[in-house]
Amino acid sequence: MENNEEMTTFTFDPEEEHTGQVDLPEPLPSEPEVPEAEEAEELPAAVSDVPEPDPDPVEEPEETPILHAEHKAPDSMTSAREQAEQMKKQEEIRKRRASRKQSESQKKKRTRRILLFVSLLIIAFIVLITFLANVIRVLVRGRTANVGPLPTQEVIVHKVPVYYDYEEPVPESAAVSDSYFADAILIGDTRVQCLDLYSVGNFKTLLYGTSINVNNALSYDCASSDGVDGSPNEKLSLNRYGKVYLTFGINELGWNNPDTFATNLRQLVDQVRSMQPDAVIYVLGLMPVSENRDGRTEYITNERIKKYNILIQTVAVDTKTYFLDCYSGVANEEGYLPAEDTSDGINLLESGCQVWYNYMKTHTVNPEDYSN
Repeated sequence: MENNEEMTTFTFDPEEEHTGQVDLPEPLPSEPEVPEAEEAEELPAAVSDVPEPDPDPVEEPEETPILHAEHKAPDSMTSAREQAEQMKKQEEIRKRRASRKQSESQKKKRTRRILLFVSLLIIAFIVLITFLANVIRVLVRGRTANVGPLPTQEVIVHKVPVYYDYEEPVPESAAVSDSYFADAILIGDTRVQCLDLYSVGNFKTLLYGTSINVNNALSYDCASSDGVDGSPNEKLSLNRYGKVYLTFGINELGWNNPDTFATNLRQLVDQVRSMQPDAVIYVLGLMPVSENRDGRTEYITNERIKKYNILIQTVAVDTKTYFLDCYSGVANEEGYLPAEDTSDGINLLESGCQVWYNYMKTHTVNPEDYSN
């Protein structure tokens, strides 16, 4: 059956707003529903022979777009997105700054630790150097270093043995005072008499004789600076001396056998030590003669004096006594006794006595500094 009724279809959205109500014809119940597009296209063919009435046009209401959350206010959403990005960037900057500050703080802590460690290392190095310097000082001088106790234990530094070299002359040292000779006796020939004549020195006793030698030394009747003349044997037996100075050889230069001189000098030293066991014994080398006296006689020459000095030094080594190189102590650059210091080329004037005495003052030995 042909349906001559005009069918008009509308698309209706229940949420759309309308300006007026339009009554739409209900679809025939017997006809199935078809999609709006297809129905709109098929209808004209079915009723093409029926003239289409011209109904009053119905104004379709304007569709109002539905604004979902993501479509509302696009400008404000863009602004919110930018703010979120800015906040994110600021947070990243804040984290980077915090990380940088933490890194700098750790670097400062490490630097302080390194500086503290270096400071402690330097202090330890200085303490070690000081300790080693004290030990070296002890080794050289033979004295106990002034090392204080450590916090946990006491450090004891023992005195290192230092041995005197008797094969060498007494070395030069600081000049002692005149009081050093207050307990000393000097025994010898007429050169000792020169010290008494000019009152040079501070010896307790000067004992001398014109013809004294190593053979008669202990029994020879000598003159004495203390006014009590007598033999060396008497003086050494009745008195205690801290130092004994022996000067022999000038009267023995003419002996045919110098070895006899050395043997008798060794015996003399042993006898003196037996009488003065606590005394420091010095054996003096011969002083040179002046240039105009050198070689005047066959046996009084500086060359012969040097040979005798070698013998005297050998005796000092054998007897462990202290050898004084008086030759070098008073000689001038040419190796002679200066003419202005002697009256006859052998014996001394006051100036020569002073040079001799000053040499003895600057060449002394303290046995306590040595272990032998």
